[in-house]
Formats: sequence, structure tokens, C-alpha cells
Amino acid sequence: MVEELTLLQLRILMCFLNAGPEGCSNSSLNKTLGIEKYTLSRVCLEMERMGLIDRSNIRRPVLTEKGQREAEYYAERMETAVSHLRYEGVDVATAKQDAYYWALYNSEETMDVIRATEEMYRIKYEMRSKNTFSGADLCKRMRDGTYSFPFLIYREHVKDGDVLSMGNVGFESPCTMTVKNGVGTLQLHTVKASVVSPRDGIRMQGKVQKLKYMQYGDYNTAEFVGDIVSIPAAALKFVNIGSGVSQILHGSVSIMVTVSVGTMNMPESVAVLTLLV
Repeated sequence: MVEELTLLQLRILMCFLNAGPEGCSNSSLNKTLGIEKYTLSRVCLEMERMGLIDRSNIRRPVLTEKGQREAEYYAERMETAVSHLRYEGVDVATAKQDAYYWALYNSEETMDVIRATEEMYRIKYEMRSKNTFSGADLCKRMRDGTYSFPFLIYREHVKDGDVLSMGNVGFESPCTMTVKNGVGTLQLHTVKASVVSPRDGIRMQGKVQKLKYMQYGDYNTAEFVGDIVSIPAAALKFVNIGSGVSQILHGSVSIMVTVSVGTMNMPESVAVLTLLV
């Protein structure tokens, strides 16, 4: 990346990228940007110093290779920002205007989150006509990357008025799903859980020691690497709920969890892991 751009410099970069050399004469830039000639000349001179434009032909400057890379970098950020803002209900003109600021000032971490969210919007749109589908079907349509999803773990049967499994507090939320070449893996980070027994009021601490997941009619032992337990996304079954901005992809898989409490392991309990896309 070059030194930090100003808003006007970014607008000029986009003019070069979108209009091409023929549309980026000084007069065309003046008209498009609505700025004084001396202001344009001063800014272009600075951009030449930064290595972004070549002003060998003073009347018709062009992007350098470095300038082309920078323009494409910011164009992708702007396109992502506009798409996201439009989906959230922002009008076109405002979305395009605000996209300049998003492209300039959003961190890479923030842009990665927005890109992942945009990917989920795209997936929902593609899956809108399917009432049910598998996690494998979902991942085949997803681009490579790591995505975060909220989840809950429910008891198979309500116990003492509580529908949530102790395993629900035994994992860090949200979970992540890593997709590579159309194959996904759900990853849960185990943490120490502290709950109060509804029967005697005693606070108990424990940690998930073992997890099995249902796939193809059988329970399979999940892989543990340190505090991370992995489940193939193909084991999940999804239901399409709602439509438009209210659309939710509800995924679930039956699991069996073994939790340690002190020096003892609690009996293996059946639960349902659910996540929302």
C-alpha cells in the first residue's frame, strides 16, 4: 500500500480506472469531479510524486502500474461496501458516496467481516428455492474462507425447565466454519463451563472432553486438537426459513457430549447443535 490517500485522490483514481485514458484528460477530470483546474493540477502532481500517475503527457495523464494496482484494490473495497449497504436498505446514491469512506478508512479486518457477510447474502440468495439441504450442498457454493456463525446447543429433552444443554456454555461463541475447495469443517473452541445445579444449587465446573456427531445414521467421534473440536459441515442438515432480508438458514446436527466435572465424567448426553446463517 502507498501512503494514505485523500478522498479526492481516491476519486481521481476511480476516474482513471473506470473511464480509461481517453476519458481522463484534464478537462474531463475537471468536469467529472467538479473541481478547479489548479486544485486538480496540485493533486495530480502529488499523485505523480506518490508514483500513482504518469504525467509525461501533461494534458492526458495515465495510471502507472502501481496506480493501477491501487485503483483495483480500492475498487474492490468500494464494490463490496456498496453491495453491503444496498442490501441493508441504503439508497444507491448514498451507498456510493459512503463507499468512498469505507474503502479509505475501514481496516482489513472490518472489510474481511463485510466480505464474509456479503458471501452469506449471496449464498442465501442461491439457496432461496431449496426448503432443505445438507451442509455439503451449502459448502459447495461457498468461496474458500473462514466464517463465523452464532450457535446454540439444546437438550434432546427439556430437563428441570431448561432447554439448553450444559454443553452450550462449554464452547466459545461464535463457532467458525472453514471452507476449502467446497468442503467445510465446523470448529468449536472448548472452554471451562460453570453452571448451578437446578436440584441442589451447587455450582459445578466442567469441560467438554468428548463429542460425537450424527452422520449417515451413526454417531462418529469428533476430532479434538487441543481445545478445538472439529465436525464436518456435511453432517449438518439445513432448513430454509423466511425470505428476503428475513431469510435464515437453520442448520442442525445431533451430538453426544461428555463433560467432566471435577475428577468425574458426567454421563454422555444427547443434544442438538444448531447454527444460524
